Amino acid sequence: MRPQPLLLALVLPFLLAACGFDDDWGGSRVTVAFAVDSASAAGSLAAAQAGDTLVLSGSNGVLELTTIAFIVSELELDCDDDGRSGPCADFEAPPAFVVLPLGSGTVDVTSRAIPAGIYDELEFEVEDLDVDDDDGPAKRAQIEALLAEIRDAYPGFPAEASMVVEGAFTPTGGDVRPFRVFFDAEVEVEMDLEPHLIVDADGTGSRSLVVDVQPARWFERANGTVRDLSQFEGEVIELEVEIEDGFVDVEFD
Repeated sequence: MRPQPLLLALVLPFLLAACGFDDDWGGSRVTVAFAVDSASAAGSLAAAQAGDTLVLSGSNGVLELTTIAFIVSELELDCDDDGRSGPCADFEAPPAFVVLPLGSGTVDVTSRAIPAGIYDELEFEVEDLDVDDDDGPAKRAQIEALLAEIRDAYPGFPAEASMVVEGAFTPTGGDVRPFRVFFDAEVEVEMDLEPHLIVDADGTGSRSLVVDVQPARWFERANGTVRDLSQFEGEVIELEVEIEDGFVDVEFD
């Protein structure tokens, strides 16, 4: 019997390809990045970081994750101007492919000068790079170029996939079973910025927003077992997990 699709509502990490996007908006520079929070990475399981590997130990075996990479199709900084005492602004970054750092450190989603104003929400989406009928030539070229870059790093990356996970599963008392699994995920995350992000118009200074991510929560089960991703080697499966369980906070520099 085929296991049920993973339940994942996330929106994860990436390096932005800035095709056709102006990097000079006249405001101060803002960086949005992701970092893995290993201290509380898994709710009920033992989770540890060994170099660039995230290791989850469950009652059914050990899941070692060496790669979690995905497409961020949209990333926006927004503002609700209702009751604001200062100018609102909106900013949208280009699509990007992000490799989540499973060891220490962060990965930048975007880093650029953005319009001056007040921002109170960070929103991002993870989905595939399918070209829509209403996409113009410039956007089609951008999507095709980014997909080509992804396939250079991960040959055979399916057009309908938005995420790839690599690693190995070792069942209790069994042998190591490596895997590369693709996920067909369409997820959206909205995070309030408290305090609000204020971008100055003079172009001086810079700000950083770091999203704490707990990816181990996507692959654990409530009964203390881990998900055996080796069952899906080379396949494209659905990923429908509650994102709130993995993206826990936004921290300012």
